[in-house]
Amino acid sequence: MNTMRIYVKPWQTFVNVFFTSAAAMSLLTQSVQADAEAWSKLIDSGEAAFAQHKFKEAEESFNAALTEAKSFGPDDARWGQTLNDLALAYDGQGRADEAEKLLLQSLAIKEKASGAESPELVSTLNSLAQVYRRQHKFARAESVYQRVVTIEEKAHGVDHPSVAVALNNLSLVYREQDKFAEADPLLKRSLTIVEKVYGPEHTAVATVLDNIAVVYRAENNYSAAEEAYKRALSIREKSLGGESTEVAISLNNLSRLLREEQKFHDARLLLVKVLAIVEKSPQPEQQQLLAAIDNLAMVERELGDYAAAEPLYRRVLAIRETTATERPKELAVTLNNLGLVLVAQHKFAESATCFSRALDLLEKAFGQDSPEVADCLDNLVELNRQEGKFGDAETLLTRVLTIREKSLGRNDPAVASTVTDLALLYREEGRASDAESSFKRAVDIREKNPDKLALANSLNNLARILRDQAKYDQCEELYKRVLDIRLNVLGPDDPEVAAVLRNYSFLLRKMNRAAEAQKLDARARVIEEKADVADEKQGS
Repeated sequence: MNTMRIYVKPWQTFVNVFFTSAAAMSLLTQSVQADAEAWSKLIDSGEAAFAQHKFKEAEESFNAALTEAKSFGPDDARWGQTLNDLALAYDGQGRADEAEKLLLQSLAIKEKASGAESPELVSTLNSLAQVYRRQHKFARAESVYQRVVTIEEKAHGVDHPSVAVALNNLSLVYREQDKFAEADPLLKRSLTIVEKVYGPEHTAVATVLDNIAVVYRAENNYSAAEEAYKRALSIREKSLGGESTEVAISLNNLSRLLREEQKFHDARLLLVKVLAIVEKSPQPEQQQLLAAIDNLAMVERELGDYAAAEPLYRRVLAIRETTATERPKELAVTLNNLGLVLVAQHKFAESATCFSRALDLLEKAFGQDSPEVADCLDNLVELNRQEGKFGDAETLLTRVLTIREKSLGRNDPAVASTVTDLALLYREEGRASDAESSFKRAVDIREKNPDKLALANSLNNLARILRDQAKYDQCEELYKRVLDIRLNVLGPDDPEVAAVLRNYSFLLRKMNRAAEAQKLDARARVIEEKADVADEKQGS
């Protein structure tokens, strides 16, 4: 489910006019003017295709524009701009290395034409940073975005709206690395700028509030996130009316928060309203309609109402089929979602067809070793696991691990998650030693990353397999670490704290330390009773 983000347009069409003296009005000049007109039409055509996610079609237009731009000379700004646009078409197809190469060429041309601190560089720098982000090259992305902030501040002053955009984009890099302490002040400064420039009730303020709420959500500060989302919703309702698509966006964002709080019924009510608003629109934008249906289907799935989710996903699939050539990834995602719902209903044969078709689409679009392929293979792993085909599941999961290690690095959190899945599969097969080795590797990766709760979960998994092997002393040390992390991050009254207390008490009984176990059970019971009371109040 997507939230609104402030962004800089990936490109801006150049409309520079080149004047010559009367004496220079030759056939050559007329040819150049004709080339300029042809170039402009091709750029417009490419932009239109890109806006519809028809990336291959956009690539063809931009390549043709690049041919026309050769007559302008290698130092002409339009040459650099065309390289930038073509790079984005490559990026849309998952061809990140090619995109990066073209963007660096475009940047060099613009720097030569306009200088290293010119605002003309901003669109290309933002595109380059976006490519780095998608490749998880966060240090490079951070450096590029910081350069954009510096350029915008020097060109327009520290309180200009373009600075707010640049600060927001930089915050995304920190957010994606779970560096929320670094992201938070950037977003708050961005908020101060837009409030000062536009006033506290402007819709631009609502957009920044949405992004601030995302950080609060990630920090489990749900009350602050809810306050930010509700303020954004109020701004949009006052400015645009209760039936506007922007209000639907706010309702969608708030529903995501409710989902994360496990308030699925409340989230469902909001999403039903979102879909009604979008469907009432005189000309509903296809992507908004798809998102509204898709998000409602997701909540139905989370509520366990797979029969309700299935027709919603089939409705999305029918729309996606019409753009299969231009948007293979989106079609593959829908096939995967439908497949998961079918698995949950034990419709294994049909789900296998969905997953296999999705895999074929992704392999053709992005290559056999792409991260997108790895995500699809995960679903085939789950299907094989549920059918008891553990050998096939292990083979597929090993392929997933190889892809993610190659594309993300051996210490990426996604690799830790895959190693954990492999360990869980080993445990289900009764291969305790293999499971222990994999759980230990997952812990080692988590130790190198900032997400402490993810580390606690990995430690908890390792403790469980050690307990199953009667390695009680090692297990106890791990449960102590899990308890310490959850207390520090979540607080003493969180249900996750109660869960580890229960696990620890079970271990203590295995170690014949019943008195200590009773004390932990008593602590857990107090937390659980408080949680039950809170749930009753929310439900009333």
